[in-house]
Amino acid sequence: MLSVIYSKSADFIIISDPLKLSIYNQYEQSVNQSEKELLLSNTPFQIVNRNELLGDQITEALRGLHSGSVYYIIKDGKGNFKSEQPTQTKIYTKCTVFGDTVTLKKSVTLRTPFSDRSISCKEGMVLVRIFQTGSSFFVLKNDSPKQYGWYDGDPSVFKQRQTTQKTESNELTNIESSIQTRLAHANKIYADYFNYFNSVTQQQKTIPQWNLTRSGQTIKCKLISSNQLTMQMEQSTQYIVQEIEQTLLGKPFTVQYNAGEITIKPR
Repeated sequence: MLSVIYSKSADFIIISDPLKLSIYNQYEQSVNQSEKELLLSNTPFQIVNRNELLGDQITEALRGLHSGSVYYIIKDGKGNFKSEQPTQTKIYTKCTVFGDTVTLKKSVTLRTPFSDRSISCKEGMVLVRIFQTGSSFFVLKNDSPKQYGWYDGDPSVFKQRQTTQKTESNELTNIESSIQTRLAHANKIYADYFNYFNSVTQQQKTIPQWNLTRSGQTIKCKLISSNQLTMQMEQSTQYIVQEIEQTLLGKPFTVQYNAGEITIKPR
């Protein structure tokens, strides 16, 4: 069983100005205005696949996750990120994923990636810890204006936030809606693929489908398919698990995966 709380390791890429690059959303279309507003300066993307071939079987991209959504950072014919204007990127490997929300016990200063600027954060301010590499934490200052930066000091300055049962319930409802939308998208892709496959091969293979149920504070997502097909679909399922993990960044919930079933519940 895969259990994700704080120990997960992943690679990340930080992009100084994402909007200068060619970026597609999960539907392999250019990001729209509302999606652009989420891509701040120095946005981090958790890397899922460094070299992904899109549905047209021509376009290459880095597949990444940010705030629970899939993004494709498009590459040119030389394997570089496609861009009309220069922008800076840096990849960090084998990072510890946190994704929790903390309050500062005292004022600290963050350093900004790719520049000498600093960000002042006062005692009591809320931060989201994205990941850690070495002794440095990459965080999001949650107060307006939202900004990303590095914290290099003593981690004892972080105090984990306490949430009420009502807050957890409201958050879980929002999470349920987001996951339901993602699973519906996956189910449509499965249906399109298997309907085409069955029409070409004259077979009647059962279409796999994700089913979501909620009991109290626990959400379960079950892949309804044969054991053989569930095993064959492990890679695509892991993509979905990673996207759900991203959805939960900064929230007091955990993800567990075991043999075609994803479980989301409070820590």
